[in-house]
Amino acid sequence: MDFMKQVNALVDECTQVLDETGLTPRQLAEQRDALLREMQRYLVVLERLWGEPKLWSEMTQGTGIATINGYRHAIAKAEGK
Repeated sequence: MDFMKQVNALVDECTQVLDETGLTPRQLAEQRDALLREMQRYLVVLERLWGEPKLWSEMTQGTGIATINGYRHAIAKAEGK
């Protein structure tokens, strides 16, 4: 792919991101980074809570809360791993 085709593809993708989200790619990246920081902070709480089965059961009963592995997977995906 030549340089101009790459540039046009990038502009098209940025335009699509803006149309779909209402955010520029930079704003979207900043939002992702903020959400990722909070998820990483909350993962520590989930890991501590997981070590207390009775408390885990009481705190998550009927909430459909995400699993620790689900959080780890989401964090890894957001980090591009």
